[in-house]
Amino acid sequence: MTRQTNRVFEILGTILAAHDATLADAINIRTHLTDIGLIGDYATARARHLENPPPTSTTVEVSRLLMPGALVEVDLMATAPPAPAISPSPRVGTVGSCESSGVPVRGAQR
Repeated sequence: MTRQTNRVFEILGTILAAHDATLADAINIRTHLTDIGLIGDYATARARHLENPPPTSTTVEVSRLLMPGALVEVDLMATAPPAPAISPSPRVGTVGSCESSGVPVRGAQR
């Protein structure tokens, strides 16, 4: 459980970093464990990756996960800075130029 939990949070940290965020930006965590008896091991490993106070969280036990041998699955929601604005691409033509060239334009009034 500890090894899988550490790996999950490493992957989540990498994904967040690609969006200029960190695990400190987590606001909610949803965890699925295949054995609720291992929640102590999970909680100890998770605590190594999160700052205090930790985000809100829900942990549930499931009968199995999609990947064979997986003991833990984590869904994490985080805040991230807004993505930079993308400049619109320049227009190739305008409605007027299409109409004047004889190309029909749907919805254009004559």
